[in-house]
Amino acid sequence: MESNRFFHRVWQFNAVVIALAGVLALALLLFASYHVIRDATRERAVTNVVNTDVETPAISGWDYGLPRQIDGHAVVVVPLQSGKNIGASYFKKNPVSVRDLLFIRVKSDEKQWLFDRTDFLILEYAFLADNSYRSDVPVKAVIYQVVKTDTNNDQRLSYDDTITIGLSHPDGSEYTELVTDVTKVIGRDWVDDDRLMLLYVKEGKAWSAVVDLDRFSFEDVSELPAISAQANP
Repeated sequence: MESNRFFHRVWQFNAVVIALAGVLALALLLFASYHVIRDATRERAVTNVVNTDVETPAISGWDYGLPRQIDGHAVVVVPLQSGKNIGASYFKKNPVSVRDLLFIRVKSDEKQWLFDRTDFLILEYAFLADNSYRSDVPVKAVIYQVVKTDTNNDQRLSYDDTITIGLSHPDGSEYTELVTDVTKVIGRDWVDDDRLMLLYVKEGKAWSAVVDLDRFSFEDVSELPAISAQANP
């Protein structure tokens, strides 16, 4: 009798354990399924790529990015971003890229777009102060890297297309193109408080140029020396 009662209790315990294990397995399965579906269906953000294929079904939307105040000026800049959900597949990506910049003069409440169009891609924009790199120094100008056309015909705007380098005043006024058809921006650094050294590649050659931030112009443009044929990468 005692033996039967013992085995009955063991059976009840095993039944409870099996039931709990089943519930846990079901919960894990539901949790995993939720994450798989969520990852498959959510929109994925890809910066600095704009699809230009007009024949592809697309749903386009505009959004404002985070505002930034320009040091030393009562000006706030707000990026205008575009997003496209291309096609019907769950796995299509949603490119989010800067297409224009809105400059807001806080004191006068004047607002001005950098461009009067939204079909460019702004790869990068940076605030130029001086060579002290102090955060409390007023910004002298804003420098831009812009893609204007799909030069490699891959139906999108990206770093693979040629780049235009431009400048504007801190409030976005007097945007000026410095150089076009750049295939690569090597880098930049200060010469002095009013001039910037810019290195870039254009038409298969590397160039250096000094940018005058007061006049928004190039000076001392020169080709970099050729790499020795005996040099090994």
